Amino acid sequence: MTVKMLVDSDAYMMGINETIQEQLNLSFIEKRIAVLADGSVREYDVVGPIHAKFKNCTAICSAMVLKGDSEPLLGSIPMEEMDVLIDPQRRELIVNPKHPYLEFILIIRYGSCFANNIANANNIGNKLNLLLRTFKHSNYQTIKQSN
Repeated sequence: MTVKMLVDSDAYMMGINETIQEQLNLSFIEKRIAVLADGSVREYDVVGPIHAKFKNCTAICSAMVLKGDSEPLLGSIPMEEMDVLIDPQRRELIVNPKHPYLEFILIIRYGSCFANNIANANNIGNKLNLLLRTFKHSNYQTIKQSN
């Protein structure tokens, strides 16, 4: 399903309306209280998981279910996970130009020594070794060539 969303960096979570929730039939996770932009406090159902995608960027997240046909919101948590930014001049969402190949972003953030020499990955620590196991061998070759 393709959904047009308002990008709201002041909102933390994704917000979908009841119509989208009915179509996707997402599982109920919990109830949460949220403070809205006007200062009012409301309780919302949280549902998920949602696999959100923008260009080559993806995020697995949960969403608050907004009443009726409210405009869906893309909040800061899914934006951070997808590594996307708001371009204020063009007033649009863009892929982070510093990290255009999102599937490698986690490895790159842990240090260029990993990207430069996979054979020395054991020296970086347990966190990186765990991360190493989540990527396919072909991805390692691409990382090595990109630096």
